Amino acid sequence: YITKPFQIQEVLARIEHQLTISRLYKQLNEQNSKLSQEIEERKLAQEALNQSVATNRALLNAIPDVMFRYRADGTYLDFKPAKDFKIFVSPDELIGRNVQETLPPELAQEMLQAYQQAIRSG
Repeated sequence: YITKPFQIQEVLARIEHQLTISRLYKQLNEQNSKLSQEIEERKLAQEALNQSVATNRALLNAIPDVMFRYRADGTYLDFKPAKDFKIFVSPDELIGRNVQETLPPELAQEMLQAYQQAIRSG
């Protein structure tokens, strides 16, 4: 609202102010729309990832053999015991140790070469 008598400068300043507010409001709505779309895309990606993890977990759990996970240097990271197989070493005794500490030297060397080959081949 502009009271009478009015100054032309004041009218122009108020119009400019309203145009700025309108432009900023439009930008804010556009950003909100983009963010909403990003959120939906991320939700879909998260759902796909969760499904993939569940599938991989089910596949790994279906494998009856013992499985070890190592670093490239042969350090035990994790292992899954075989079904109906009694392990003679607790996970705490293996995790963080290297195959060179737990296996005979020739076997440890073969294992390290196999790990490195697997890493190279992807």
